[in-house]
Amino acid sequence: MTKSKATPAAFSHRLGAYLIDYFIILVLYGIGFLGISIGFFVLHGVDLSNSATYSNPQLDQVWKDFLPVLRTFLFVVCTIIHALYAALLESSRWQATVGKRLFGLQVTNIDGKRISFKNALLREAVRAICSIVVIGYIINIVMVLLTDMH
Repeated sequence: MTKSKATPAAFSHRLGAYLIDYFIILVLYGIGFLGISIGFFVLHGVDLSNSATYSNPQLDQVWKDFLPVLRTFLFVVCTIIHALYAALLESSRWQATVGKRLFGLQVTNIDGKRISFKNALLREAVRAICSIVVIGYIINIVMVLLTDMH
């Protein structure tokens, strides 16, 4: 097993690549949110042509019922979109997401070769789990601080 002679990327390059990829993912999330919302309303027979005013009781009720489902569904869909975006691009010939490619970064295995889709997907799954754990800790810390202040 020959180790790669590649050097780790600078923090500024990683951050720049992350911000670009984050923007792309946000656009994909927005498209997904819009499509899912419109689809849900159409399936429930809501007349969207009359929704320009803020007083549409039918729309308000459907939205109220739909919001908890939407949050959960979007969390799952967004996690999958993010994982597939990164895994597909990092295991491709590019060996990088769009942001990483713009900064000249490549994802490789220890031998400096392209990673498989399976490894890229596993990498994203671990990243997602770590993110959920960190967010959970942050929420707990904030809740403790807020309850201790009162």
